[in-house]
Amino acid sequence: MEGEHEDCIITPGHCDGCGRDATACGMSELGWIAHSSVPELPGSYCVRCASSLRLIPWSECCAVCGATVDDEGVADEAGWRYYADAHGELHVFCPACAERATRLARGRGRD
Repeated sequence: MEGEHEDCIITPGHCDGCGRDATACGMSELGWIAHSSVPELPGSYCVRCASSLRLIPWSECCAVCGATVDDEGVADEAGWRYYADAHGELHVFCPACAERATRLARGRGRD
């Protein structure tokens, strides 16, 4: 490619967390987090490392009703849950939808 391409973003060569190359840790496919706000953790991190280091702001949205929560501790205490579908993919449920899903799974009827 010729010419100026200032708007192009170059994928980092590797993750500064796990050290794997960008392709092996999914940076080329899933993206990465470039972190510079904490001097102890400068660099670029794959999604897995960024999540483990809590560099990604946390929030969830209920797969059924669309309710949202922005605090992991609050979500856990309130009863937000993850359920796997037939394909093994996880979906998040707010407390009310989790309760309804549990009742239906146990055969206790519908609302």
